[in-house]
Amino acid sequence: MTPVTVPALLLRAHPWSESSHVLRFLTPEHGVVAMLARGVRSRASRGVAPLESFARGELELEFRPGRDLQGFRDFRPEGGEPRKLGRDLLPLAAASWLAELVLAHALEEGSEALFHQVVAGREELEE
Repeated sequence: MTPVTVPALLLRAHPWSESSHVLRFLTPEHGVVAMLARGVRSRASRGVAPLESFARGELELEFRPGRDLQGFRDFRPEGGEPRKLGRDLLPLAAASWLAELVLAHALEEGSEALFHQVVAGREELEE
């Protein structure tokens, strides 16, 4: 399977094991994408920044239609500072609500407009 690189916003990360996470990203091409990312919890020990909720960047994945969990290759965060959201409870709560709303109602089909609106909302909350 050939890896695909797409812009993405990390909506949620759940610990799966000592070294792995289940990640849910919003992408313009594929909508909400879930994946099991093995070994990402140990990224910090290798000098790589840990994955943070609400981070925006380039996601490299192996996409196979119809699968519940896609193949995670890499995520390279860019722009914005998701940690800013954690400095005040109200923006963090609003960003969390927005992520839950998208996770509950977004389809597996991509929507460029939805992706850009959610990213714009996140950036507005950072301010």
